[in-house]
This record gives sequence, C-alpha cells and structure tokens, in this order.
Amino acid sequence: MAAAGVFVGAPSVRALVFDVFGTVVDWRTSVAREVAAVAKRRGISLDAEKFADAWRGGYGPSMNRVRTGELHGPSSTTCIA
Repeated sequence: MAAAGVFVGAPSVRALVFDVFGTVVDWRTSVAREVAAVAKRRGISLDAEKFADAWRGGYGPSMNRVRTGELHGPSSTTCIA
C-alpha cells in the first residue's frame, strides 16, 4: 500500500545512488578556478582550463585500473560523504 509516495511494507532503502559527475556537477569550472587560484598564489603561469581538461582526460584511465582490479584495497576506494 502506498501512502504519500512511500511504499509501506517494502524493504528499507539503505542508499540512493546517482551518477551526477559531469551532468549535475560542474567539475570543469571548479577545477579550473581552484587551479588558477593556486597557480596565482605560487607565481605559476598556466592555462587553468587546459589543466582541468587534462585532469579529466586522466580520470577514465585511472578508474579503469580500479575497475579491472589492478588497484584494490582502501587506497583505491572513492568515498563521497
């Protein structure tokens, strides 16, 4: 029986997980902004947007190392809380 959109008697929901990386999260602007700020403080000249794109380019290959089991254990676990 449903009450106000909640299923009564259904198993308890322990987690809702959504993939929002790159869809809802504006990662590029955030990374570029922070890189530009750090570079400025340290007197480093660089294109922060190109840096952000290069960082993102390495994300897939690095995650494949986790997916294939090349990396395992706590050091390869990503946790967002």
